[in-house]
Amino acid sequence: MDSAPSQQQEPALSETIPRLTLSLTGWKKLSARIVRWPINAITYTIRREEDSSDRPCLFKWSPSDLILRLCYANNGEMKEASVAEPQGPVPRHKPDFSGPFPVNSTDVIELWPATETTLYGTLPDRYGPLLDVGGRYEILWAGGEITQWAWGTKQDHQGQGQIVPPGPKLALPAGPRFRFTALTPHWQPDPQNRIRPPRPSLIDPAARVSGGPVLTVTLEVDDGKITGCEWDIELKLQAKVTYHGVLGNATAGPIMLYTGAAIQYESYCLLDRRRDGTTWDPVTPVFPCNIGAYLADLPQGFARGQRGLFVCLQPGESWIHTLDAYDGDPWEFPPDLADGDVFRLQHRGCVIDWWSWGDSGDLATTLASLPSNNKTTVAYPTDLDGRPKLVLPASDPIELVYKEQG
Repeated sequence: MDSAPSQQQEPALSETIPRLTLSLTGWKKLSARIVRWPINAITYTIRREEDSSDRPCLFKWSPSDLILRLCYANNGEMKEASVAEPQGPVPRHKPDFSGPFPVNSTDVIELWPATETTLYGTLPDRYGPLLDVGGRYEILWAGGEITQWAWGTKQDHQGQGQIVPPGPKLALPAGPRFRFTALTPHWQPDPQNRIRPPRPSLIDPAARVSGGPVLTVTLEVDDGKITGCEWDIELKLQAKVTYHGVLGNATAGPIMLYTGAAIQYESYCLLDRRRDGTTWDPVTPVFPCNIGAYLADLPQGFARGQRGLFVCLQPGESWIHTLDAYDGDPWEFPPDLADGDVFRLQHRGCVIDWWSWGDSGDLATTLASLPSNNKTTVAYPTDLDGRPKLVLPASDPIELVYKEQG
């Protein structure tokens, strides 16, 4: 009789520290001017590999912590380039800083075993002088360590203020890399090769729900101008959200609402250009509308009434958000931009992720679950507990004139 094959048991691992790995991907073609790179030019994915613990962990890390090696092609070989060292004092958020760290810091990441988180960024300006048009380059992660980490979740550490690291360092092994070609500083992807989702329609005031707060949004740009010189284009945009009362109810109390991607995020503003006549041509957003931001499937962190993420409004009060916009962030301006071009800017409207009745005192005790590395949507509570959805209709359009500066 045949016997079943014996199974070899894996040796048991003693719990030590979490095992992390980093991977890099990026755009294959980029401008020779880093200032024109899209804000998602480089994708960083940190994965927690299977290890000896089933507990979650926290660690403090952001793309700005990276020390990357930039290599260039020389006769078919990649040679390391000499990159200028960063100037100024060593920041307290550097990965080799071993002191305590705040649990509610925006760059604290929470990972369970066999999960990952994804972040996006570009290169620091000091890499800029090394890029030549037509050059082929490789960005290489040379390895590093994370000293600011702890076991547990953000919720576990709420109320502690500062987390003291347990001591051993977390390693991010060397090896991840990707290559790109530097093109003309004015380069933009070929519009014919882009996959563009249909532009979303404007949200009509009729979409408001009876019993829900009545909000409006207005846009304003200083001097009504977009200014630029040698492709460095800038506009300062101010969005003002005003609470007017409750639809169908003469009495209205204070409200608290989440001001994340639905209101703040740039892709909710539509920009068009008019050259001749009355035809408006859309200006391409770096992030297509409806994305809001890049969301990763990862365990949720918690924020208790964090200032800047939530706001309280009494009837008649307004909340103002200011955005500095540039060419490449959040729009790619036309390459044939000329002095006197007229633009039209409009907030398309949105449905706000989360809101409730209450004032600043209630907000201080409100618990909302958010993605741990990009606060763009509310994950908990998963519903509004019977409250009507909060609709913010589209703003009125405003017209802007492009002014070339000498």
